[in-house]
Amino acid sequence: RNTIVYIDKNNPHIFTNDYYGKILTEKYKGNYSYSLDAIVSFSKDDKSIAEEIENRNFTEKDNCWLDLAEWLKSKGD
Repeated sequence: RNTIVYIDKNNPHIFTNDYYGKILTEKYKGNYSYSLDAIVSFSKDDKSIAEEIENRNFTEKDNCWLDLAEWLKSKGD
């Protein structure tokens, strides 16, 4: 299980890749855990953040949330 944190200007978002190759779900928000399918697939080839993390071999010591933030920006409209 890979867990990453993306911090935007309002809130931290904690995502968990529960199954290899599947879309990430938000691990915790309030008292609920739910799918974030609407926001985690950005690229034309439908790569998910989970796949991107797997490809880049992110680890906690790499400060991956900073890299993820840049990646999210690069996928924006």
